[in-house]
Amino acid sequence: MPKKGQSMSQAEKEKMSQARLGKKHSQEQRERVSKTLKEKYALGIYTPAFKGKHLSEEHKQKLSQANQGKKKPTSVKKISVARKMWFSNPENKERFVKEILPKINSPENIAKRSATIKTKPLNLERVKKMAETKRRQYHEGQLFNPVPKGSKRPEISKKMKGRVFTPEWTMKISKALTGRKLDPITAKKVADAVRRRYSNPILKEQIIKKAWASRWKRPTGYEAKIIKIIKENGFPFKYVGDGSFLVGCKNPDFISTDGTNMIIEVYHNYTHPIDYEQRRSNYFTPRGYKLLFIDDQDLKRDDWISLCSHEIKLFMASCQSGQVIK
Repeated sequence: MPKKGQSMSQAEKEKMSQARLGKKHSQEQRERVSKTLKEKYALGIYTPAFKGKHLSEEHKQKLSQANQGKKKPTSVKKISVARKMWFSNPENKERFVKEILPKINSPENIAKRSATIKTKPLNLERVKKMAETKRRQYHEGQLFNPVPKGSKRPEISKKMKGRVFTPEWTMKISKALTGRKLDPITAKKVADAVRRRYSNPILKEQIIKKAWASRWKRPTGYEAKIIKIIKENGFPFKYVGDGSFLVGCKNPDFISTDGTNMIIEVYHNYTHPIDYEQRRSNYFTPRGYKLLFIDDQDLKRDDWISLCSHEIKLFMASCQSGQVIK
């Protein structure tokens, strides 16, 4: 007698479960069932169980709490592997970029996602956990200047590249920022973030090199003169004042290429402190470097080429003999 519409007792369910336990469908049966289901889903006879369903926030919270700490089931891993395999095919990847992605990022879908996010309660614990993970990766050197997903930063950067502000606009920005100070809590947060960032040697070197590369036009006019002398005389020095070489966190102007640890520093007296030579010497000398300083007074003379050439030759000779000229 058919039992359509009748519920099975728990004993009957367990009996049926035990009878089917361990049984496996053959490959032929699987293919046949799969084909039948696909046809029925295509015709609309069957619909996915949760299609069109919207869970309440209470239900979502219960599911979230129940699944916390649980490992991903095998089915999720299978889906992940299948997705990776699908994307490994260039045709599928191209189709995704050209057909599927534009639909996902259409203005209507973006507006829907935005509305959902705004009404959805913020999970502070999850946000905090994600922030800590990103921060750890950033300070370990795994991430450098990370761009958030969906950020317009690259687009804005491209538009602003090469843009020159008018004097009026510059004055407006200057007036707006004059006298502006961070509150003590924010200032402490910024200071702590900078200290953490610089505590990683790899990240510290990357930051300093990028800062030097974008700071000023390099080489300067005086440095270009020394480069000319080095090329004409074949001196064993190369220009590194663009931030391409660091000694600790300091960037010298010229470094010897023959392994003798000689440094040439070129500077302008007006823009540098009075004790500039002493401070640079105190930093580089304990690290095993010998220094020669050439200032603007030498480079402004009519005979600057012969004078600087002679100073460099004398410096190289003194380093070979064990004496140091500063």
